[in-house]
Amino acid sequence: MGSGTTAAACPGERVLCYHGILLYEAKCLEHRVSDKVIEFKVHYAGWNKSWDEWVPEDRILKYNEASLQKQKELKKEYELSKVPKKKGVKRKSEAPKAEASTTSSSRASTPSSEASSVKTPVTASGKTPLAPPTPKETSEPEAKIMVLEPVQVKEDIVEKPATEQKDEILLQELIIPENLKKVLVDDWYLIQKQDKLYNLPAKETVRDVLDNFIQFRVAKTNCDKSGESALREVAKGICTYFDVLLGKQLLYKFERPQYAEILQKHPFTAMSQIYGAPHLLRLFSWKGSLVSKSQFDENSCEYLNKHFKTIIKYLADNKNTLFNTDNYMTSTPEYHRRVI
Repeated sequence: MGSGTTAAACPGERVLCYHGILLYEAKCLEHRVSDKVIEFKVHYAGWNKSWDEWVPEDRILKYNEASLQKQKELKKEYELSKVPKKKGVKRKSEAPKAEASTTSSSRASTPSSEASSVKTPVTASGKTPLAPPTPKETSEPEAKIMVLEPVQVKEDIVEKPATEQKDEILLQELIIPENLKKVLVDDWYLIQKQDKLYNLPAKETVRDVLDNFIQFRVAKTNCDKSGESALREVAKGICTYFDVLLGKQLLYKFERPQYAEILQKHPFTAMSQIYGAPHLLRLFSWKGSLVSKSQFDENSCEYLNKHFKTIIKYLADNKNTLFNTDNYMTSTPEYHRRVI
């Protein structure tokens, strides 16, 4: 722990907390000891309480001048990393990775917003959960990094059209359980900090996961043929969304050369038949277009959300079998050169 900045916090204390690659203003709610590790429950100022989370001590910084300066430096470095490159010109100040300055060993993806004068939330994706948090990327092809972005709660509520309010309410209903948030953090850390890649094709692909979910659901609810058919239609739609969004929204920059290799080796295979559970979870954390008011009426949105939440619960209940860090492999030096 760095003296003067990183330190234990007391309940009710105002702090800065790492969330992804940036620092955000937060309030310490309580603390506990979990597996001999001290953890603090924090609430991010201006964000929905569904994004309250337990974090290890090394993600907490005292709210003082030194920490605020660190917050400004991280934000500045991130913003510089987003500036598009000009052909034939290399920026000396540009770092290979925007996360190089962070010190946390396990940090979640970043919310994006500017809800107060101190916290300056900017995600690696921008909205886009998040966030949580809906995950989104930057516009330039070279810097596409998925982030989970949260739904922001404004201090001053402004009346919005009924359709927009409906859409926001439905999106907020897709809450990622705590144990799956940890999966997202571990996934981010393994790829962004340890330069690992998920083994592809996955042992259990996205389509496999959804097929197993349907079998589980049919057996549990004893539903008839029409009920099973409805589940398969939902699963088919999720696979379609996944295939479309994977290359555009759901990959970190470090994964893109691997994605290009997969497209070359399997040009006629859907990505939902190659990628696995962690990438499916990223899809559910990216809520930007899973439910779109331009495509569905309110009843359809509620119907889909009900199934989405059931699938998320299935992922959470089967976390230990679906999400295994042994499925990540160490990337080669040659791969690193291709990323840079």
